[in-house]
Amino acid sequence: MFATGIGQAQCLSIIQGKLRSIRDSLGEARELHAWSAGLSTAEIAQATGLTDPDAQTLQSAMADAAGLGDLYSLGTDDRNPGPGYVYGASQIQVIGPL
Repeated sequence: MFATGIGQAQCLSIIQGKLRSIRDSLGEARELHAWSAGLSTAEIAQATGLTDPDAQTLQSAMADAAGLGDLYSLGTDDRNPGPGYVYGASQIQVIGPL
């Protein structure tokens, strides 16, 4: 059944670990956004050494990550960005493509 050469228990453990990692990361994204929501663009720019436009991109990336976490946890993103919205686009600007 498992052509990978690993046992069923190990396969299940790997799958559960990856799913847990996704869940935990989205929760952390929501926490990051909750913290950063209290900061202005100027404060983020000063703390990071970024320009104001780059700091705004950073804020957008954190908000998009939290929105994705909301979709996962709540089934909706209150910002309601609409169909076809790519949550990773702002993050790609900050961290680069996969």
